[in-house]
Amino acid sequence: MFYVYIYLNPNKPGMYDAGDYLFHFEPFYVGKGSGNRDNDLKNGRSKDFLAEYNNIESPLVMRVFQSDSEDEAYQQEEFLIASFKRRFEGGILVNASCGGEGSAAGRTQSSEEKKSRSIIRKEWWINNPEAKEKYRNRFSGENNPMWGKESSRKGVSPSVVARKNMSDAQKQKYKNGYLHPWVGRSHTKETKDKISAANTGKKMPDGFGADVARRNLGTTRTQEIKDKMSDVLCRFEYEITSPTGETYIVKSLNRFCKEHNINGGNMARVISGKYKHTKGWTGKKLRSLKE
Repeated sequence: MFYVYIYLNPNKPGMYDAGDYLFHFEPFYVGKGSGNRDNDLKNGRSKDFLAEYNNIESPLVMRVFQSDSEDEAYQQEEFLIASFKRRFEGGILVNASCGGEGSAAGRTQSSEEKKSRSIIRKEWWINNPEAKEKYRNRFSGENNPMWGKESSRKGVSPSVVARKNMSDAQKQKYKNGYLHPWVGRSHTKETKDKISAANTGKKMPDGFGADVARRNLGTTRTQEIKDKMSDVLCRFEYEITSPTGETYIVKSLNRFCKEHNINGGNMARVISGKYKHTKGWTGKKLRSLKE
């Protein structure tokens, strides 16, 4: 036996109709299930549903349709969701999907749908500070299930195979076009100062350096990685002019000299003003990169 059930908010009375269905309280969730699914609050419930459910005093749940045919139950579920509409569509339901067969398992939301739901969720929490505080208190202090406990994974490092699998998965994400959320962004000076103050005086745990050295033993950095590290350590930006008049803006003077077969020491003396040129090459500092 399959059925369609609906959750109602008893704090919002009214007349809510959809075809042959009429409810005297505002619906906030529609689902399809069997067995005791309508009363199961632990398995497969979304954060939106649980937040709404926990914010309502004595929410009501009722079965509105039953059938031996699962397809018919899916059809009624889809009809009710389409009638009352989901919140990111301007409706009243917290449902993430539009219902119907396969709507929950394996469904991928569009970027527009995710963005719309995110905006609605944020606005809801902003407009309901009491609910936010109530939800926060449920997992704060002694209410936290990990209160006074230590994680069973504390001090346990993933195996070599597990680390390789995680590494390969991350590399594949970037190959597929994934961009890290912090690409193109940087911390404000205020945040940097806070991080600096929080870490000032801290010492790395005993054996940390040896552990890093052991993990890196036998590995060779690619030239690309070396160049990135070099750029990070660069203190100045330079303007270098070739004997033929071509101008280059560079950060790593040492790397530039190697690439163009220039004596690095002589070029440094040119930039400091001791030499006028070296084999026709001239240069000067443009700006500091550590401001």
